[in-house]
Amino acid sequence: MKIQDKIKATFDKCAKIKFEGDSNDHPIIYLNILKNIIGDNKENPSNTLMNKMIEISEEYSPRDKDEIFLSEIASEGLGMTVAVADLQDACQNGNWKEAKKVAARLQHVSENGLGLIEALIELSLQDFDRMGIFSYHLQRANTFNQNNKNNWIYAVCLFNELKKKNLKLPHKAKNVKFSYNLLDGHRDIIKYSVCARLWQGDYVRVSSYQRELSHWIHVSDNKKSTNIVNTLSSDGLDNYRKKRGDFFINLAEVFIEDLEALKFLEAFRFFVKQANEEEYYTLKKLLNN
Repeated sequence: MKIQDKIKATFDKCAKIKFEGDSNDHPIIYLNILKNIIGDNKENPSNTLMNKMIEISEEYSPRDKDEIFLSEIASEGLGMTVAVADLQDACQNGNWKEAKKVAARLQHVSENGLGLIEALIELSLQDFDRMGIFSYHLQRANTFNQNNKNNWIYAVCLFNELKKKNLKLPHKAKNVKFSYNLLDGHRDIIKYSVCARLWQGDYVRVSSYQRELSHWIHVSDNKKSTNIVNTLSSDGLDNYRKKRGDFFINLAEVFIEDLEALKFLEAFRFFVKQANEEEYYTLKKLLNN
């Protein structure tokens, strides 16, 4: 089996688990972070990181009624008009039973099922601190080696996290100029990396995403970074920025049991790869401080 297929198998298993914890600790986050870092050496993938992905995917009991529910909704008839606004209204009102039915109808009428997931992500970003990290990593796990037949299990996974708490109301857009330089001052680099990727992503609903993200940028507090910054040597980062290589793979293997450390490593890796020279200077200043 190709490594891409092995990775996708862990994603599919994890999307179907019963998970009662905090959304920011969902195993799908763990898996997608490891997948991203593994990608730094596709010719000789890290067995340590790959084996950890397999281990995580097998830790939880699976849900077993996703497809049954989808079939039951289809048997009721799909002739009625259904719209994303119906889903949004039901979720906003906390009518989760009706919302799931609407979601299933949207899944049936969608060509690829992605519209449903994007609509659920838009809702999740109303509570970015609770749902932002999870929603982004789940979306990326779904689109990796995407199989449209499996989109529903990812939508249910997202829906189940969404309904754990009442939704916040939609926010008005703020006049925010997006920049990596906003990291200066020790902004929460983990959440900000997710914000950056959602902001710049090629999504149908990107304008709605940016509305909620601009609000989060406007109101979020600056936070100091984790103590893992002590392991990010300036020379190592410079070399990685020029040549890539195993710098972050080696660090991830050291911190393999520490999800928060891995979140930080993966976020920092993203900025090192994407930043221009001025922004990279800001990143290194963050470390020096």
